[in-house]
This record gives sequence, C-alpha cells and structure tokens, in this order.
Amino acid sequence: MGAIGDPHIVELTPEEARKGTEKQCVMDMPFGRVSFSIAIPPGTKDGTVYRVTGPLSGIAVAGLDIQIKIS
Repeated sequence: MGAIGDPHIVELTPEEARKGTEKQCVMDMPFGRVSFSIAIPPGTKDGTVYRVTGPLSGIAVAGLDIQIKIS
C-alpha cells in the first residue's frame, strides 16, 4: 500500500482497457479493509485516474483515486 493520498493502482490487460471491464479491489486503509468494484469504461488509457466516492464496504470515503496501469 502506498502513502495516504497515493492512488491505488489497478492493472488491466490491453484487451480489458480496450473493451472495458469491472475490477474487484481490496485495500487496507488506516480505518480498516475496504472492498469495492469499479467499472472501467472502454477505451481507458494507461495512467488514467478515476475518483471513487461514497461508501465502500459500509465506510464513508470522501474520495479515493484509482490509477490505471495497462500491462
């Protein structure tokens, strides 16, 4: 896990990035472990950052950045 405020990296294959996909994420945060899914739209580019807001696993989150890495 990176420092607080660092984006969480989500790895995609080139095909997933081209077609779009849904990814399950699990993160250890200072306030507990959270799990959530994120829908990645078709055509997503390497380095794109998405902001996740709202409750995750019942825990209110103001904003969590997800950065896409295509490998």
